[in-house]
Formats: sequence, structure tokens, C-alpha cells
Amino acid sequence: MALSASESKDLKTLAEAAKDIALTLRIIKDLLLLKKAGNGSKDTDS
Repeated sequence: MALSASESKDLKTLAEAAKDIALTLRIIKDLLLLKKAGNGSKDTDS
């Protein structure tokens, strides 16, 4: 099944958006891990 030009463009846009979301989630996860590691034993702020 061939995709029309606009359908192909939409799929490409969706793929790019999914990549951006995955990258953002990875960055957030890394920041949370860093924050957890940085706190160490002192749990002053929750």
C-alpha cells in the first residue's frame, strides 16, 4: 500500500515527535537519578 505524500509527511512528523518525547523522558529520568544520587543520605527536602 502506497502512502500519499501528506500521509508520509505525517508519519515522519509523528516519528520525530516520538523521538523527541523519548529523549525528553530519558533526560528527565537522568535528572531524577542525579538528584537522588546527589542527595545521598541527607533527605531534607522531599
